[in-house]
Amino acid sequence: MIDLLTEYMEGGLAPAVGRRLETHLGNCSACEGFLQTLRATRAAIRSLQRDDIPEDCHTKLRAFLDRELKSGLL
Repeated sequence: MIDLLTEYMEGGLAPAVGRRLETHLGNCSACEGFLQTLRATRAAIRSLQRDDIPEDCHTKLRAFLDRELKSGLL
């Protein structure tokens, strides 16, 4: 269902399938509510700011992971 709704939101459904889905959504408050929640979730995720990891943190993390891999803990 999520894949179908995602395709619907992105305009990727065949017209006949889109119309059938819209008819269903008009008659099913649970699915319409789920679609609204999915839209809101996607909008919230898109609004998040992406911060780059500082280079020194990246270097330290890489060294830590390398040590852990060599020790057999990961």
